[in-house]
Amino acid sequence: MQGERIKSGFKRVVGIGFFKDAQLEQFPEHDVFQASERATGSESRIDASLSSINAFEQLFEKGYHSAPVYDKKASKYVGFLDTADLVTYVVQTLHKTSDPDVHLPPHFSSLKDMLVWVNRHVPDVAATTSNLSARNPFKSVPPNASLLDVIEILGIKGVKRVAVQDAVSGRITKLITQSSIVKYILTHDGSLSPLGDTTLEEAGLGLKTVKTVSLTSPAVRAFEIMETHHISSIPVIDHGQGDKMVASISDYDLRAMLTVKDFQLYGITIRELLNLIKPENPFRLLSVPKTATIASLFQVLCDNHIHRVYIHDELGLPIGVVTFKELLAHLLSRVRHTSMDWRDRPAHANDEEEQG
Repeated sequence: MQGERIKSGFKRVVGIGFFKDAQLEQFPEHDVFQASERATGSESRIDASLSSINAFEQLFEKGYHSAPVYDKKASKYVGFLDTADLVTYVVQTLHKTSDPDVHLPPHFSSLKDMLVWVNRHVPDVAATTSNLSARNPFKSVPPNASLLDVIEILGIKGVKRVAVQDAVSGRITKLITQSSIVKYILTHDGSLSPLGDTTLEEAGLGLKTVKTVSLTSPAVRAFEIMETHHISSIPVIDHGQGDKMVASISDYDLRAMLTVKDFQLYGITIRELLNLIKPENPFRLLSVPKTATIASLFQVLCDNHIHRVYIHDELGLPIGVVTFKELLAHLLSRVRHTSMDWRDRPAHANDEEEQG
């Protein structure tokens, strides 16, 4: 599907000044920290010494996709624990259970029960909370930083969000995410038009080989591929329809499996897994053609609270994928070269224009 045309913005290309002038105080406090009254925000952070299972429980019980992990011994934040880290944890757990001396029961009441069982019966089973969170670097900026500062940090490999932190108290008040930046841009009229009207094909965005998994593949295969290639979701193809994309599986689906009754991951196919975790709509898929505009893609990502969208050809076959991170990098690159903000132009350029 192609997203609707956005409702506001994208009427002209703004200069780099738009991002320099956008102060972080204009972003709302993140819900992770709104309830925290202590200077360090300790109610909202996850203790690095917690077991992986308890850390994920704490994360999901509060309804968060991510939260900072704090090492009390080192007196510092060591990273973020993400929903995506559950994929790593589960895959590592299952690899441990492939040992012939480990006899994993075929059924569990939930994914959580399986993880608990493995931790009891298999020593040194999985990564610690501290190790898992280290995959997601903790980066912070002071409250007076600009949006440009944040976008440039988000360009660092592995960084998905930036904390706004007071240098004196250490208190974190906000988490600036890729999606919150795009939402901010979309709510400002006059933000990005010629760029927004550019198609993915014209911009050279997203067209690449896509990792996929078949409906008939073992369910665990999807998460093994996601872990190996460090991706948060994977499209599901149907060989019976000529390898057309028909669904997708993401790290968020593992979160749902924590409470699925009569859980099993071995011995079932991707099709069976989809029906288990998405009984109401197992074959929902968001994808766009290569002719989709950047503006419409921003809207699709924001409206559906996702971080990547697949690109399909005329037959529905996967020909690419584009992420928030790629879009922001492209956006920053373009506005640096097409700035119409006079304050960002060299003095001699201003003078020449005035003399002409």
